Amino acid sequence: MTPDERWRRVQALTEQLEGLPAAERDAALISAADDEVVRRDVLVLLRALEREAEARAAAPRPSEPLAPASLGPYRITGLLGRGGTSTVYGAERDINGTTQRVALKVLHAYLLDAEQIGRFRREQELLARLDHPAVCRLLDAGLTPAQQPYLVIQLVEGEPIDVYANRRRLSVPERIRLVIDVLDALGAAHRSLIVHLDLKPGNLLVTPDGRVHLLDFGTAKLIDPRVDLTTTRHFTPLYAAPEQLRGEPVTTASDIYGLGLVLYELLAGTRPFAAGSIVAVAERAAGATTTAPLAARVTGEAARDRGLPVERLRAILGGDIDVIVAKALAWEPAQRYTTAAAFAADLERYLANRPILARRQTAGYRVRKFAARNARALAVTLVLLAALTGAAAYGWRENRRALSEGRRAETTAGFLQWLIASANPVYGGKRGMTVVELVERAEQRLARGDVADAQVAAALEGSVGAYLFQSGQEARAIPVLNRALERARTSGAAPAALNAATTLGTVHLSRGDCAASIQVSTEADALYRSEAARLPAAVKIGYLISRDQVRDACEDDHSGALTVEGIALLGSVPDEGSDAGMPNRLLKALALNGYVRLLARQGKTGEAAAAAEEGLRLATAEPDGRNVRVALLQSRAAAEYAAGDVAAAARSLDEAASLAESTAAPFEAIRLKVMAGQRLAEAGQTERAVLLAGQALAEAERHASDLTHTRWMILVDAALTYFRAGHCELTPPLLAEADRISGGNMPPRWKGNRLGVEAFCLSRTGRRADAQALAKAAIAAAGSAWAPTSTFRQSLEQVIKTGTF
Repeated sequence: MTPDERWRRVQALTEQLEGLPAAERDAALISAADDEVVRRDVLVLLRALEREAEARAAAPRPSEPLAPASLGPYRITGLLGRGGTSTVYGAERDINGTTQRVALKVLHAYLLDAEQIGRFRREQELLARLDHPAVCRLLDAGLTPAQQPYLVIQLVEGEPIDVYANRRRLSVPERIRLVIDVLDALGAAHRSLIVHLDLKPGNLLVTPDGRVHLLDFGTAKLIDPRVDLTTTRHFTPLYAAPEQLRGEPVTTASDIYGLGLVLYELLAGTRPFAAGSIVAVAERAAGATTTAPLAARVTGEAARDRGLPVERLRAILGGDIDVIVAKALAWEPAQRYTTAAAFAADLERYLANRPILARRQTAGYRVRKFAARNARALAVTLVLLAALTGAAAYGWRENRRALSEGRRAETTAGFLQWLIASANPVYGGKRGMTVVELVERAEQRLARGDVADAQVAAALEGSVGAYLFQSGQEARAIPVLNRALERARTSGAAPAALNAATTLGTVHLSRGDCAASIQVSTEADALYRSEAARLPAAVKIGYLISRDQVRDACEDDHSGALTVEGIALLGSVPDEGSDAGMPNRLLKALALNGYVRLLARQGKTGEAAAAAEEGLRLATAEPDGRNVRVALLQSRAAAEYAAGDVAAAARSLDEAASLAESTAAPFEAIRLKVMAGQRLAEAGQTERAVLLAGQALAEAERHASDLTHTRWMILVDAALTYFRAGHCELTPPLLAEADRISGGNMPPRWKGNRLGVEAFCLSRTGRRADAQALAKAAIAAAGSAWAPTSTFRQSLEQVIKTGTF
């Protein structure tokens, strides 16, 4: 080991051990390092750091006189705080019969030298230059009887930004919004050629109504545009930029760095560097330490403060927001955001799911972000794009037409190129064009017959129809899928026909129309039988799993035979590749999702849990696997519930609901929220259950035009939640509205749930005869959709016997 390598090893071990209790350090050091010299140097450095801390604690501070009763016209009301250079008092004065409350900042008496007085007067001048609602206004200035200068500043009654965010358990987007507000004020200061140079949570106060205020310009500097030299020696080391620590010229980039540290701490719950010791600060100044990724520093406490599971927070912080923060914290000032406005703009892009400028702009990245930002159905949207670019994979197997494989690929690629280019205003698009608008354009062009090759057009329309369905536009999806099916029939594109028919069956099932679902699924069966020998395994799996859902819901076939057949094919599909228009890992994870549900229904909860974990492993390995993870968490919850672990099921659904908020289509995200409420109610967390149900209903109302025929499912689920939470009085209007929207046409399990809720609530109100009749009707409607071990069914059987449960 070279001396440089040994020193780096000593530094790393020192950082790891510094936070441990002294009694645990020796054992941890022996375990972590074999080299005796390294261990000795670590112990020496740790002792030096301890002495440094002890010296700081023991250092005498000049005493301050007692607070004066008044200063000029201002009555002192109390001490607000004391810093290294000044004391801040609360004060008030009377103006025309009105009491004005202010903050009064007084320079320490022991700092009455020319330099410190000059700094204080500079703060007065800088505040006088600034006019921004988020910058505390300078109201007055003067001298105490002891000739100490004081400033009278607008009083802000708020909390430091980190305390405010944690106390209210703000979400990640809400925390980012606070920093955007700070950047707006900071930009105003920079435009006035003022750099703050001491941005830290304590200087960023948030009022109870959520307004941010930028405080303490005591360290600020006025940048002289004629001179490239502005230095400062006064700052808080933990939030100082490396160039400040080195005593080099500072610019607006120094403030970008400081606020980047604040943002990092707001998101991850800790700072990006291991310690605040002199050694750690010196390393940061020299560029000898790197910024840890946000996800790597997340703590359990931080996740709780943000209302998220740890893994969910790590997933959120592992994407573009980490890139943004890393750019703000670049060691070289030139590599940071050039202005506060540029920093804020990238944060706005992140919140809107648009491509950020901090990331190198590849074509694939831009397409992914463009597809994601509107539909809240990320996985499905990416499947759309994958199908658009990969539809030729079907075409090469269908060589009955004259076009070659290369020609089909060229046709498909050309359509995709047109689709993306059509968003450009030069070509008739508009700024901020949404995925929905792009799909509308694609749908119109396909309907006009602009894509000459019928097989390619069939595959493309099948993908467009699938997208429309997943984004909640079932009514529009059906004619597009019917047209895709017809094109595929007439052109002999069997795989495209199978895809369109299978998707149509799922769409009809989602609308509760079992008759239509069975009719089109029967055609899919015939296509599958005739083409099975020529279909790749991945396409077979997709058909088998989807078809089994229709069998289970509408055909009284709960054997899961097709699912088992599909699972048996998984071994022949490699993890890498996209054999069916989507990444193979996601296809396999989706297949396992169906298998988990089957195993849970069969009472094989241990096998179901193992299958769920394997599916989650596959989905997590794909950048675009969030929606599949949502589905698997939902299925895992079903397995946990079947195993009797209601609390675990509630946690899984809660995690799925949180993950779905930023990725899933509105219907799925809302329904997951209310399903989580059901399990929480059963676990005894009735207040949160009712809250989630209420939120879900409000969101369903807002999205009513998008949900159309599926909103009744959310209403039934909400009624179930209210019933389990002990609020039967809230269920009648929900059930009546569900009946109206569905026309009474619900799949067996749903019909049983709907009637069962009413039966239970009638039983609770003493109407036993009516409850018994409805309980019989519920069991008859559900048929074999409920397993004999279903607790819901067993409770209804109890109602039939006794009129109560």
